[in-house]
Amino acid sequence: MKVFRFSASVLAITLGAAGSAQADLLGVTQTFPDISLSTSYLIYDHNGVDANTGLLRVVANASTLNEGMAAGNSTLTQSYLGPGDSTPDVMLSFQIRNGNGGFALGSFAGGNVSIGYGTSPANTSKFSWQGAITAFGFQADGRAFDAAWSVAADQYLNMPASLGQFVGGLLTGGAGGIKISNSAGFGAANFGNDWVFATNANSPTINSYLGGLTTPLKINSTVLVDTFATPVPESDTFLLMTVGLAVIAQIARRRKALKCTSGNCA
Repeated sequence: MKVFRFSASVLAITLGAAGSAQADLLGVTQTFPDISLSTSYLIYDHNGVDANTGLLRVVANASTLNEGMAAGNSTLTQSYLGPGDSTPDVMLSFQIRNGNGGFALGSFAGGNVSIGYGTSPANTSKFSWQGAITAFGFQADGRAFDAAWSVAADQYLNMPASLGQFVGGLLTGGAGGIKISNSAGFGAANFGNDWVFATNANSPTINSYLGGLTTPLKINSTVLVDTFATPVPESDTFLLMTVGLAVIAQIARRRKALKCTSGNCA
């Protein structure tokens, strides 16, 4: 069953760069490791890219790196501390068609993941994920968004022993997903105008991201964001699998040869 029913005058239906994908949620499955972005803001500038394309951004000022239940479920939280660290950073950027230029309102045009936490003091734990968003979906009432992305780079520094398995490139080349929950829902907002969703949508800490917005709707809402990725199997694993398969094949050939020498070559 579709997750939405609505009038075309309220919101778009078609998603995908070519307008061929469905508008509803992609149905990405939560995996680990996971970075949960805290105190998040959803900010949309309907012409943030150009006259035909808006820019939907997720801005956050804290995060939790979670390795998942299978690996002990330990977490690392990074918050912005001290002078210069009090302003949130753009973490996720989605390019969304605003309905102009013949493009379907709400269709996906591209995007990027850019997560980086830990700036001071020098010996603090730091981590970053970078990559391209490859697909995007949303619920018509604006209460949920999701996306798929590919991991271009991941780096870690000064990680605690509980997260010692995180080393640079652990996820690079793999795939991931994003889930965004927005408790207030769209209401009067859509991809044809400007808006802000946040626990405190009037917070001055995000003023630097509002310069391109025209009389944006500011709606208080709980915004929860999880960005996750699947580790890439190590090359040694592939090597062991290959060697193992070769050994099995060799054993099978020998067994068949032995059968033949005994007059049973079936």
